Amino acid sequence: MILGLSVAAFTKLHTIISLIGIATGLVFLIALLKGRWLGGWNLWFLVFTILTSVTGFPFLLVRPTIGPPHIVGMISLVDLAIALVALYQFRRVGIWRPIYTITAVFALYLNCFVLVVQAFGAIEKTPLEPRVIRAADHKLVKELIDIDQRLNADNVTEAWHDLQQIKEQAQTMFELGLLNLDVKARVESLYWQVAERIEQIVKSMDPEEVPEDLKNLKIELADQHICNFSVFQSLLDHWALGQLFPIVPIHRLNERPQLESTLVDITCDSDGKVSKYIDLQDVRETLPLHDLRGDQPYYLGIFLTGAYQDIMGDIHNLFGRVNEVHVFLDEDEESGFYVEEEIPGQSIGEVLAMTQYDWRDLEKRMKVQIDAAIKQDQLKPSEGMRLLQDYERGLKDQTYLSLET
Repeated sequence: MILGLSVAAFTKLHTIISLIGIATGLVFLIALLKGRWLGGWNLWFLVFTILTSVTGFPFLLVRPTIGPPHIVGMISLVDLAIALVALYQFRRVGIWRPIYTITAVFALYLNCFVLVVQAFGAIEKTPLEPRVIRAADHKLVKELIDIDQRLNADNVTEAWHDLQQIKEQAQTMFELGLLNLDVKARVESLYWQVAERIEQIVKSMDPEEVPEDLKNLKIELADQHICNFSVFQSLLDHWALGQLFPIVPIHRLNERPQLESTLVDITCDSDGKVSKYIDLQDVRETLPLHDLRGDQPYYLGIFLTGAYQDIMGDIHNLFGRVNEVHVFLDEDEESGFYVEEEIPGQSIGEVLAMTQYDWRDLEKRMKVQIDAAIKQDQLKPSEGMRLLQDYERGLKDQTYLSLET
């Protein structure tokens, strides 16, 4: 809401004010070029042009980020202030006549400019799906919106079953070519939206009254944290035998985790994930974790693994040994421990050498290809050298992602 109006209604009002400002400004400007002074049109032009800039700032209530439209609005208001001084204080006498003409024309130009920018920014779709059924909506979409509108604590189980059925039906129709991709995407979006509402209702219910079909809903809606490791390389026993390992964040310990999440790795395998976690008295399906904050690193400790897991992994997916640090407890140390040794993980070149690809030979072959491309004018010499340097640097990098912090 903006000043008691919906965002759409306020945007429409703002656009109408802008159009009136532009229209009256054009009439005034054309008359001015013909040597005529239209005082009434000029007044309305100034009023609606000022309103155009002023009504642009309440959009900060919806998205509190100053962007180009707001900057242009500030410039426009400063320009209009000069125009008002020239018109009403100095009566356009002497030098103030061309000053007023220039500032008025510039304000009209900025008004048009703001309109174009705001047209792209104001008609932005909200992340939430609308509740209103559109005429062009597919039958499955209408059914999902209907489920959403009728959802309450009494029919939550029925709603969940209907939701599952529609999702499966959409998938089948999509695979058979009977459902367009845009409709499939809309069905998926609405599915998760309604599922989250169902989960909120389930949260408010007595645990003993929760229907059996909905007890695992929390797990299905759990987030996923993508971790820079390979389950098959470093936690093979979890994948093969279901072995449980203690997993906890190793920083932000003074913050209560707000998310229920699961861990997935960076391999290409669908089962490259940690699906069971240690609880105080039982095994749990999710892990309490913090939200990720932009580019800030978030580290998790997976304990009781040891070299055995890496040996068993046998460079699965060509992910090599991870970095290792030997830490010893020592009461004489201020921190209570010290790092005795750091052992870097295997590089891409070292892992390739284990599969009979010599990294030196690979570099030579790449250089021959780049030299040939340069001679044929397919690459500039500077581009070729940069490509070769990137290739050589890549072979020396580790097999895991190099995340910049």
